[in-house]
Amino acid sequence: MLAKYVGDNQHDWPKYLQQVALAHNTSRHETLGYSPYFLFHGREAIVGIDLLLETPPESEAVNYNEYAVELTDRLRAAYQFVQNSLFRKAS
Repeated sequence: MLAKYVGDNQHDWPKYLQQVALAHNTSRHETLGYSPYFLFHGREAIVGIDLLLETPPESEAVNYNEYAVELTDRLRAAYQFVQNSLFRKAS
């Protein structure tokens, strides 16, 4: 992706690196169905355009123990799915 933005001299790549990294990390992987951001954080990223297009959820009381258990379950399920997908692809 970075190659699409750098100039002919290839010295201006640092000014595009953050935007390209964000685009990569928040894009859903075609084979796995998850974005790298989701696999690392257990949820999809909220970027500026999301705030413009959607109404943020109402504040509600958070049970941090339940959230931790749900996050752990989501990450385990995603990890297992990725492992199975990679194993099938390698076979």
